[in-house]
Amino acid sequence: IFTLFLNKEEAHYTPKSIMRKLKLTSARDRARIIEILHQLFKLKKIIKTDAGGYVINTQLEIIEGIIDVVSRNKAFLMSEKYEDDIPMDTRDLKYALSGDKVQALIYENGRRKQAEVINILKRERTTLVGKISHQRSVFFFIADGRKVYFDVFIPSHFIGEAKHNDKVKIEITSFPEKEGLSPEGRVVDVFGQIGENDAEMHS
Repeated sequence: IFTLFLNKEEAHYTPKSIMRKLKLTSARDRARIIEILHQLFKLKKIIKTDAGGYVINTQLEIIEGIIDVVSRNKAFLMSEKYEDDIPMDTRDLKYALSGDKVQALIYENGRRKQAEVINILKRERTTLVGKISHQRSVFFFIADGRKVYFDVFIPSHFIGEAKHNDKVKIEITSFPEKEGLSPEGRVVDVFGQIGENDAEMHS
């Protein structure tokens, strides 16, 4: 929803106009939109208009920086503009990984600054090492370590010779535009089963 405000396609937004834009119709959707608008207003990302709608807060700061992911839930934005790194939730990274150069929105969350990625300017890497999980005819890649906070969907025609619990290297081929979906990738190398010496050398 906040992306609509960033794009500034309309002069202001109301719950009704957002529902129309997102092609939503249920009362449950309307209640969720009102809740999200309240959260955005509380964080001062948007402000109310005299007409009863909302617009983006033009006083928000947008800067460039480098992402440092430290766990599946937490990351930091490093920027020359600030001496201290700015904390982030990984849900606000738009699938950025450590080392990626991004454009981020800075806002106040209580007494501290927080950042949210609005654009990825340069990706540091698109290949990852981890294991294949095969459940119910669906293949997913789970990266080693804690710095990759999402799993990657591997279409069956891109799985190659890899099997469940194989250690592999993959290349991410596409990132979703909508939140809640998984990036897609393809297997580029198979190292063997998890626990085997040859496979673990690639951890």
